[in-house]
Amino acid sequence: MILKDIVSHLRFRFSGPKRISGILAVAGLAAIFLTTTSGCRKGPVLYDVVGTVTVDGSPAGGVNLTIFDASGSQAVSSATSADDGTFKFSTNMESGIAEGKYKVAAEWPDPSFKPKRSMMGGEGETAPDKLNGKYLKDKSDLAFEVTADTKETKIEMTTK
Repeated sequence: MILKDIVSHLRFRFSGPKRISGILAVAGLAAIFLTTTSGCRKGPVLYDVVGTVTVDGSPAGGVNLTIFDASGSQAVSSATSADDGTFKFSTNMESGIAEGKYKVAAEWPDPSFKPKRSMMGGEGETAPDKLNGKYLKDKSDLAFEVTADTKETKIEMTTK
């Protein structure tokens, strides 16, 4: 409705020789209107949930988490824990995670690993997982649930 009023006003003001300027003004306003309204986020509400990763009872930094839907078939979020074990979810490059039940895969690359230089280039060695593959996608039993009231979650793992 607002755009229609603007067009009517501009059509009245820009008649005759000023018509081309009026058309350009309307086109510019329409472009601004479409740009600002088309960027509105669609999809589920994302909740800012803070998490903590512990391994053998201590906070663990550098743990790579991949969050899957309840069936375990679709990765929906990811995070890497900070030195103090904390992390925040991001979904489709936006902060937060939608309400639902989730499965978690985790890998903790050994930060002391120094890969050997490859003469041929390409993919080098990857750091060994300090969790020994125990929490990879097909083996992990880690899970959590997010509701509208969820503010934090804990992911507790062991190396044993």
